[in-house]
Amino acid sequence: MEHFENMHKNELTLQEIKRIQLDILVDFAKYCDENNLKYYLSGGTLLGAIRHKGFIPWDDDIDIMMPRTDYEYAMKNYKNLIYKSLSIESFSGYWDLAGRIIDNRTIMEIPFDKYPTGVYVDVFPIDGVSCYYILQKVEFLVEKILVTLNRCTVLKLQKSHRYKISSISGRLKNRLRTIIKYLMILAFGWTPPSFWVKLVHQVGRIYKFNLDKFVAVVVVNHYGTKEIVPGSIYKERIPVDFEGYKFWAPKGYQSYLKNLYGDNYMELPPENQRYSEHAFKAYWKEEIR
Repeated sequence: MEHFENMHKNELTLQEIKRIQLDILVDFAKYCDENNLKYYLSGGTLLGAIRHKGFIPWDDDIDIMMPRTDYEYAMKNYKNLIYKSLSIESFSGYWDLAGRIIDNRTIMEIPFDKYPTGVYVDVFPIDGVSCYYILQKVEFLVEKILVTLNRCTVLKLQKSHRYKISSISGRLKNRLRTIIKYLMILAFGWTPPSFWVKLVHQVGRIYKFNLDKFVAVVVVNHYGTKEIVPGSIYKERIPVDFEGYKFWAPKGYQSYLKNLYGDNYMELPPENQRYSEHAFKAYWKEEIR
């Protein structure tokens, strides 16, 4: 009980979490630059840099991506007294699909996940993909299946709340999704999550990262085939503003952002869509004075 109360006493505010994430990014970006490793802001972090020059106001995480070989080198070799890399390359029992740079002084608890971690920045490998549409579809389908099986080993048994409960169809969809999720977790939840992580990355490595062909972040599959872009957009990097710092973005970022968010990515979404998709609490491991 004393430990539980102490954790809540040391709970981090959203602004503190963002500050820690930004500090991680600053240090990791410096490491990459000093070691000639390429990284790019990605996903909502890149959108935030272009549209807001910082965090999207209702967002609460930082994502970056790296060419596969640079990613694997960084995950194996990045070291810091405060931060550490966590990935299948640095820990054979790793449970998640993307690499993370975490703050050792913190603990983050995500309600649906079995494995707590520290406050972190996500790092995604960019892999090559086939030039043929049908093979792209096949690869992403295989990855989606493997990702789902991995999630079955990581998620706790919780009711699904994906659909709005204000309608009968929404409630029915939630119940059906909950039943399917329970059955999947019961069938595959006993398997080691790292087994599926390794398979996901093996499939991702089938095609080499090639600036003259197509590339994508395939190991997480959040956006599916929308991630696929010509490798040429990564040939040059440009500095972009993010919370008062300069970080690297692909010079062809417009193509990437249009794929993920549509042609009107610079326009703000409706107010009812301005919310974080993440639910977590984070704490200092001990009193920070």
